[in-house]
Amino acid sequence: MAWYVVDGMDGVGKTTVARMLEARLRESGRRVMTVHHPNRDTRLGRASRKCLIGEGAPHMAAATALYFMDMVHSLMDMRRFRNRYDDFVFVRYTLSVCYLPDSVYLQAYRALDTLLPSPDAAILVDAPEDVAMDRICVRDEEREMFETHDRLRTVRRRMLSVSDGWTVVDNSGDQADTSEAVLGVLNAL
Repeated sequence: MAWYVVDGMDGVGKTTVARMLEARLRESGRRVMTVHHPNRDTRLGRASRKCLIGEGAPHMAAATALYFMDMVHSLMDMRRFRNRYDDFVFVRYTLSVCYLPDSVYLQAYRALDTLLPSPDAAILVDAPEDVAMDRICVRDEEREMFETHDRLRTVRRRMLSVSDGWTVVDNSGDQADTSEAVLGVLNAL
């Protein structure tokens, strides 16, 4: 079994990269389970997503707590379904703490990085905040509290600063380059 995490700020193309990864794995005959966080298939994930549409500290605190519980639920599912699937792909994992306030995000990341299991491959999907914001503006969804240029700039800086050990994939340009980077991750395992 291999476990892959695809993380990054809103609008960078995490889902696109996860689909590329999943397609490559399936082409190799692998059975793959992909889980997006917050997970719209769980009550916890839907509640977390609903809180992300709001503003202010209470919504942020609720979204964070629900997101963490949703992620733990996915870890338990991964363990429960380990005989049914060859590979697991999580879209979002520990880097989501980079959305938290300055005073806590780094401590939260260090705690989660220590306490939670580590994936076999961790991919940070990156793109400049302008590219991410353009993508956010054209999708057909309500905007989340973090989806502004300033917040994306801050989150991107934070994610890059804590991404030691992560494979950073630039997804701001040609999809063929992104696909090649994903293949490189698979070949490295």
